[in-house]
Amino acid sequence: MASVSITYPDDQTERIVEAVCTRFGYQATVEIDGVAQDNPETDVQFVARQLAEWIKHQVRVFEEDKAARAAEETIAAEVDAISVVVD
Repeated sequence: MASVSITYPDDQTERIVEAVCTRFGYQATVEIDGVAQDNPETDVQFVARQLAEWIKHQVRVFEEDKAARAAEETIAAEVDAISVVVD
């Protein structure tokens, strides 16, 4: 399986984790079965999940756009092939 690695200076870890967690809404405390408790997903796990979701989103959008362009081309060719005569 292929992998992706992100490298940055150790002294920037807190800054990066805090930024991503804040931008994407990480909550250190969550409600589970009506009880507030520590989030079972750590902030670092949250960041990794957000990065994975971002990658999947980019692939999804790319493939949707690609499929839409192909469909538009097919439809255009089919419509252009229709013989229409107006008297």
